[in-house]
Amino acid sequence: MGVPESAAFIYPPPLGDDKHRNVIRHEGAGDRLPSSGTGAWEAAIVNTLEPGDEVLMFETGHFATLWKKMAERFGLSVDFVPGDWRRGVDPTSSKGSCARIAWAR
Repeated sequence: MGVPESAAFIYPPPLGDDKHRNVIRHEGAGDRLPSSGTGAWEAAIVNTLEPGDEVLMFETGHFATLWKKMAERFGLSVDFVPGDWRRGVDPTSSKGSCARIAWAR
């Protein structure tokens, strides 16, 4: 039994060549993360934040509440500003919220 044609999709080549390096602009070896969109969220959190870090989030809809839950599962301290799912964030409400976050001082 041979390797199916779809194996090229399942096992892509590494991102170490110059073609990818020019697009991604990195020095080291790269890699792909086969996952759902939620996997990309997890990667964004674990690659940029550490447990105990403070983050400011605004309730703007269902995805915002999912982000909050995920951030809390990774041990982040979440300042979640309640909002109206039908409207964007009120810029005046964010000013006070930013002042409460240690990194904004």
